[in-house]
Amino acid sequence: APCVLPGKVGIDKTWPSHFTIRLMQQRPDITPALGSQPLDDARLIKDADEMALMRTSSRMNVEVCDRIAAALKEGVTEKEIQALYIQIAQEMGAPGPSFTPLICFGPNGAEPHHDSDATKLVPGSTVIMDVGLLWQHYCSDMTRTVHFGEVTDEEKRVHAIVTAANRES
Repeated sequence: APCVLPGKVGIDKTWPSHFTIRLMQQRPDITPALGSQPLDDARLIKDADEMALMRTSSRMNVEVCDRIAAALKEGVTEKEIQALYIQIAQEMGAPGPSFTPLICFGPNGAEPHHDSDATKLVPGSTVIMDVGLLWQHYCSDMTRTVHFGEVTDEEKRVHAIVTAANRES
């Protein structure tokens, strides 16, 4: 007897289409239907243990960001800091990042699709870290902005505006 009964079968939204096509070819008695919503809804609900794992992942990510900020030095490249992020996360016990870490120096931070590259850090640069790590299958994701070197009056003014807006939200 078949493991899957004839009729409508829920298919996950991320299942590659070539698998669905093969399934339809092998089983013309099956009608595929998008079946992700019940699982997505169930995943929204977290118990105390899951919330603790998510908090641990975030705390670890904050620590990695703090260590990265402390390690910044003139001449280091975005790619080198990207690799350092992964190294520190793994040293702390994470199997790896939850997505490719994005490190941007200076004007690169304004590019919405920038990939970390060989740009070197110079004094006065803003450093944007869009990073996250895996901990016990739970992902963290945060963006941190730090400044390397002297901060201008304009940068201080903008920082104050952003800080005030964060407090209001």
